[in-house]
Formats: sequence, structure tokens, C-alpha cells
Amino acid sequence: MKERYSRLHVAKKAKPKGESSIVAFTKLLSVPTILLIVIASLDNADKQLLASSFPIFENLLNWNVKELGYFSLATNLSYALSLPVWGWLIHQYSGTRNLQKLLAYACGAWGIAMISIAVATLSASTTSSKTGTESSFWTHIQISVRAMNGAALGSILPLSQSLLVEYVPANYRGQAFGLMGAGEKLAGTLSSAAVVYLGENHWQYAYYGLGVLSIVMGFLARYMSLGSTGSITNNARQHAVAEQEKKQRKC
Repeated sequence: MKERYSRLHVAKKAKPKGESSIVAFTKLLSVPTILLIVIASLDNADKQLLASSFPIFENLLNWNVKELGYFSLATNLSYALSLPVWGWLIHQYSGTRNLQKLLAYACGAWGIAMISIAVATLSASTTSSKTGTESSFWTHIQISVRAMNGAALGSILPLSQSLLVEYVPANYRGQAFGLMGAGEKLAGTLSSAAVVYLGENHWQYAYYGLGVLSIVMGFLARYMSLGSTGSITNNARQHAVAEQEKKQRKC
């Protein structure tokens, strides 16, 4: 037990000799780490985009606060209920490759849902302009795809954080999570600004763009190379093992 604790303690503090903080931080930004930060950022961009679009939908389709509340409820409720499920799946299918697959499928579902929201809204707008009345069919479709979107978004937080811990050693996880948090806030701000800038005539392009990006990120997450994972982590572990062997020889 003591030996195991000693190894973990050394692995946390281990840092390759002669490596400056700047060089180590540069190595921290490996391709998988950057990809996870981008995915987490797009996740927050999605949440902010949905909320920022409500005034446009209200003017475009004359949806009242009650209907918009149902849409928000469908997204947030499915998001909250899916979190324990994703947590269970992470434990059931542990292992970096399995987690990458889960993240890829979630990103794909989330991207498809985003595009479906835009298509459903445009279809509802077309039907409303032709008939002069709202279609309950498209309202139910909206609720369904928003629930799908929320359930898929619920996976990003636990999966991205679990994989980030796999790729980044303990010494640099604070920096990695700080970068992830900064990316999320910036992406959310940009998505809100984008949908407001595009306005009632072109708001759908924000949804299409974010949906396509989500699908592309899912594809990249599925096939990102394990060889680039944590050059720092590997060095730290090797250094920790070497130090432990030296101590055992001295004893």
C-alpha cells in the first residue's frame, strides 16, 4: 500500500529534468487536449445559442413564453436526467478508446439535433406563413429534437473531463481545466453575438455551422491518435518509475 502511494505521489510531482515550465505548458497543448477543449467550448456555445435564439423565434413564429418554456424545459430536463446515465456509461465502458467512442457518438447526435432544430423551425415558419396558423406537429418535433440535443449535451461535461484527466498529468490539470473554462465562456459569448448579428433572416446558419462542427469534432474524437496523448504524462510516469527504482536500489 505504501509503495503504491509512493508511486502515485512521485508521479504527481515528477517532471522531466531540464524541462522549463513554458516547454511543459507547450507540451500540454497536445492535439487530443486541444480537441477536448474545443468540444467543451462548442458545448457551451450550443447552450448559449439556444437561449439567445428565443427572441428571434418569438418574433418569427409568434411563439409565446409558454411554448418557449416547454422547449427550454425539454432541453434542460433531458440534460439533467442524462448526466447520471453518462456517468454510469463511463464506468461501464472505461478505457480511453471506449470513452472516445462515446464522445464521438454524443457529438454526432448533438450535431444532428442542432441541424434538426433549425430545419424544424424553418418548416414551422413556412407552414405558419402558408396557413396562418401554428402547427402542433412542428411544435412536438421541436420538443423532441431539443430533448435529444439536451441528452447529447449532457455527455460532454463528464466525458471531456474524464478524457482530459487521462491525457494530462496531475501537475498540469489545473491549467488544462482553466483553458477549458476560458474556451467555454468565449465560445458562448461568440455564439450569442453571432445569432444576434445574423438576425431573423440568417439565424439558421449559426445552427447549421455549429451542428456541422459538432459532427466533425465527433469524427476527430473517434479517431484521434493515442500516440499523442500526454507526452508529459508518459515522461512523468517514466521519471517516477526511474526514481522509485533508484530508491529501492539504495534501500
